[in-house]
Amino acid sequence: RLLEEEIKNEEVKEEASGMLDLILNADYDLFNDDDDDADMFADVITAVPTGPSSSSSLSNLINLKELKLSSNRFTGSISSRLGQLSNLLILYLYDNQLDGMIPTELGLLTNLESLYLQGNSFIGSIPEELCSLRNDTSGVLHYLWSDCREDIIRCNCCSQCF
Repeated sequence: RLLEEEIKNEEVKEEASGMLDLILNADYDLFNDDDDDADMFADVITAVPTGPSSSSSLSNLINLKELKLSSNRFTGSISSRLGQLSNLLILYLYDNQLDGMIPTELGLLTNLESLYLQGNSFIGSIPEELCSLRNDTSGVLHYLWSDCREDIIRCNCCSQCF
């Protein structure tokens, strides 16, 4: 419902195979007019389907390739449900007000090429499951950006630290 009503910058690309790739681009304060920014991130993540029996009207998100939600002042934590978007290539969550620990389930995103997390208030460490996507010889995670300071979040595999 939120994605269907609010996200206007939606692109759909057709590959040679005929499969549709979905790109949701809600970067840069798309939700500025709404006072409930804190709830919007939860609504967006709740829209992520949990499987074939999901009641979500957005169950076709299995083909989601890019999810860009940066600079929207979202609060809350990253849902482990994002780890179910197996075809995701790009995930931009930078410059929000997200907090908590980064879920290990993001390490399930074996096709992920770019993950930008900087400009949030995460705690702990970048999960080893994510680091293995960068360190593994078959890993495709080329860009892993985060705030990497001992007092914020520890990262021994980030490609860029802020």
